[in-house]
Amino acid sequence: VARHYGDCKDQATLLVSQLRALGIPAWLALLDSGPGREISPDLPALGGFDHAIVHVPGLDLWIDPTSLFSRAGDLPLGDRDRWALVCRDGVGALVRTPRARASGAVERVELTLTLADEGRCDVRERSTYSGWIEERLRAYWDGADEKRFREHVEEYAKGSLGDAKLRKAERGDSRDLARPYGILLEASGSTFATTEEVSAVVQIARSIGAGMLPRVSEKKRRQDLAVSPFTRETIVRVVPPRGFAVIETPPDEEAAIGPATLSITSSVDAEGVASVTLRVVLDRDRLTPDEAAELRTALERVTRQGSLAVRLLHASEADLNEGRFAEA
Repeated sequence: VARHYGDCKDQATLLVSQLRALGIPAWLALLDSGPGREISPDLPALGGFDHAIVHVPGLDLWIDPTSLFSRAGDLPLGDRDRWALVCRDGVGALVRTPRARASGAVERVELTLTLADEGRCDVRERSTYSGWIEERLRAYWDGADEKRFREHVEEYAKGSLGDAKLRKAERGDSRDLARPYGILLEASGSTFATTEEVSAVVQIARSIGAGMLPRVSEKKRRQDLAVSPFTRETIVRVVPPRGFAVIETPPDEEAAIGPATLSITSSVDAEGVASVTLRVVLDRDRLTPDEAAELRTALERVTRQGSLAVRLLHASEADLNEGRFAEA
């Protein structure tokens, strides 16, 4: 403690003592961190354990005090779904740490397109994260200076936000675990949508939410593929320009992308703003060789499919199309 240093055993032991001092029963737990093979639960040897964490049985809570960017109860991937030895009297067998689930690792992207009266649109992208996705983003940007962050998001805006020019960029504090981690970008001049004289259309790629799915080579695997469960929800909001109204949104649908699922829903609210939500879920941590091949084929199919369209029309043009010449 005096040297402000300690390995996993030191930090776990210190946390156990602090919790017990507060009247919260807690125990040290040993495991062989992943990924990869682990110890046999039938014949565990002490030398097979390489990591120490904390178990709080009364709260069904597992804590890794060495993980700087994980909240209590949110174990990093290497600690999940592993055999653990809880160091307390009466324990006669190893127990399994909680496995990662898609519902606990969510990337949510809210993409708002504000269409101009004429020309290219403005873009506002707010991304929030949870679980192992949040942990990795916090770690990636921790300590990065503002210049590096700005250069990265400027390149992202140009390549992924329709050749847009970045106006604003904000990120959360990597070490403030009391608040969700998020990134906010605002940019102008995006080719995502261009307003013409009487019409506008927004094209949304079906594959926009599938970027987190693992890419599999054409050569068939001989062994299972380890993957990380996740949910990626992309919400595209289309704000019409003055005098325009949404006349078409994509139909709702659900489809399988191999072992993953893709759902698409759309709506128009009372203010005339259209929303299209694409939700990709992979709730697996391992794929067989056949499932990996199926995923590759399905991803190719999704990439070849046409984009989703939100179409808008000026009110005067809509009146003409409906024969309401006086209104037009």
